[in-house]
Amino acid sequence: MRIKRLVPAIIAGFIFIFAYEWLLHGILLRGLYETTPQVWRAKAEMPHYLPYLFGGQLLMTIFLGLIFAKGYENRGYGEGIRFGMLMGFFISSMHLMGYAIQPVSATLALCWVLGSIVEMIGLGIIFAAICRPRSD
Repeated sequence: MRIKRLVPAIIAGFIFIFAYEWLLHGILLRGLYETTPQVWRAKAEMPHYLPYLFGGQLLMTIFLGLIFAKGYENRGYGEGIRFGMLMGFFISSMHLMGYAIQPVSATLALCWVLGSIVEMIGLGIIFAAICRPRSD
């Protein structure tokens, strides 16, 4: 795969991850997070840590983009969905470990698992759509 397709895929993927995680964690799961305030940073502290959050999202997108590009076979959206499912289940394994050591509800942990699978499938579809060869 050529770099001129990978860079836009990574940029689009980062935008997707940022928006998706803001919607999932910042809006949809807010109530579940509020049930365990002792586990999370205080709202007033969060702005200081946003660069780390964005940096982590960007690094994750870059590395997932590189992994996708390395195994890219030009098999269409199905390839992106397969990649997304594999990465989603991989990331979900870390959520299960987090559930084992953090005092959060099983509902929140399940939302993390399902949310990550959906997020990674979306990212895989974006990568497949942008990286596919075009007839120029």
